[in-house]
Amino acid sequence: MHDKRRVSRQAALTLAATVAIGVFGIFLFTHNKADVDLWGNVGFVRHLPNSPQFHFTNTFSFTEPDHPWINHEWLAEYILHHTHRLFGNPGLLILKVILGFSLIGILNRGMRESSRSGAVRLFILAVAMSTIGYGFSTRPHLFTYILFAALLKVLLRPTPPRWLLLIAVPLGALWANLHGAFFIGQTLLLLATGCAVVRRIMGREQSRSTVPLLTATSAAFFLGTLLTPYGISLWSFVSDSAGLSRPILSEWAPFNPLTQLSIHIDFVILACIAVFTVLISIRKCSGFGLLILILSLLAAIGMRRNIPLFAIVAALVATRHVDETLGRQIDGMVEKMPSRVIVMLLILATTISGIYVIRANRTRPLGIVVPRDQFPIEAMAFLERNAVHANALVFFDWAEYAIWKLYPNCHVFLDGRFRSAYSEEAIQTYLNFIYANTNPLAALNTYPTDLVFVHVNNPCTALMRGLAGWEVAYEDAMAVIFVKRDVHGELLRDLATKRSTYLPASARSGQFP
Repeated sequence: MHDKRRVSRQAALTLAATVAIGVFGIFLFTHNKADVDLWGNVGFVRHLPNSPQFHFTNTFSFTEPDHPWINHEWLAEYILHHTHRLFGNPGLLILKVILGFSLIGILNRGMRESSRSGAVRLFILAVAMSTIGYGFSTRPHLFTYILFAALLKVLLRPTPPRWLLLIAVPLGALWANLHGAFFIGQTLLLLATGCAVVRRIMGREQSRSTVPLLTATSAAFFLGTLLTPYGISLWSFVSDSAGLSRPILSEWAPFNPLTQLSIHIDFVILACIAVFTVLISIRKCSGFGLLILILSLLAAIGMRRNIPLFAIVAALVATRHVDETLGRQIDGMVEKMPSRVIVMLLILATTISGIYVIRANRTRPLGIVVPRDQFPIEAMAFLERNAVHANALVFFDWAEYAIWKLYPNCHVFLDGRFRSAYSEEAIQTYLNFIYANTNPLAALNTYPTDLVFVHVNNPCTALMRGLAGWEVAYEDAMAVIFVKRDVHGELLRDLATKRSTYLPASARSGQFP
């Protein structure tokens, strides 16, 4: 009878915990605000590489239209485009939710293999999910999260399975076509191979097949990564650009605990727990697991976009050490608590997550909102309605939005493809203009720029207001559009005589696209 009650209690707690995690996941993965890259991720690739419409050069730009474009995430963009074409905004959100729960399933299974304490797994999984939520927008890197978690889970086994070699080539090819972070998979395999070699030399590797298997798998994965439209050029691009900074992208900046603690408090908690418990039980930590944990933590501190990757590593590596260090104490506390109290706490957590799902998604839970405080909806409508043809220098955050709305009438100076489609010279010229640095007018004089569409608070805006030959065609609280008089004289004359054309309609849906 006692065993039956215990089984019944465990079943009730498992069900309540599963529902709580599920609703929390829905809250995290249904975030429905457009980010700066969404238009490009959905709109850039509409055809397969064997089609004449597939872009191998920078055709959306007027600065370097013939510059090679190494689209390191073309397959993910193809998937996102056709998901949106067939199912609209709900399809994109549902795809994101599917990818999110696929990732959670991989993490949960890996944690179950290394930890016996359900309470420990629940806590670490919840904190890891919260940490991953920072990077969970509708972007190709979601595929990297899943592939990274799946590969790491397999490599953390005491002995890697032989089937890993069989899937290495297709895995490398799939990852390299989905997202440029495929080099992380290659790094995992090389580190696992190196650690196996060290164990072999020290006499701690019992299986003689491990080193040859991992070596062959690493080589096969590399061969798979060459099966892209770009071949070895993709590796050349990745090696040249992976370590370079993106000064205008906040997610590429280092983690600053003084200013970003409130945003990344979950990351700090997870990092502290992982480091503390691993240090206490370090003798039981595998060299490979410890190495990956350290490297991922350093990568997350050095660049905020790596924080979700650290959360994945912490969930798969550190959960075992949290269990060994604190598992018995935590389980003892849980055993002493009445089942009703635990279930009520889980129901409370579920309710809070559910409320936030409703509040965050507001009245259109299956729509993707274009935030009016981030994107110049009215100004973009002005350019669309007036059918403006221009070589437009657009504020970086709005450039892919502009390509979607205005191309082919307008070509942009620079956009989020950055070094995958532009030279360092063009990038630096753009940055010098936006931030009014050294020789800022080179962007207007060196290239045939005839329209400047920027934020009112960009440093270049003050420079433009006093510049001869340029005039304000549109301005609101967020954006200002300058046009070159000798190119857009007809537009300026129309605006002077037709004020209704100048003032855009206020009623806009604010929905993607």
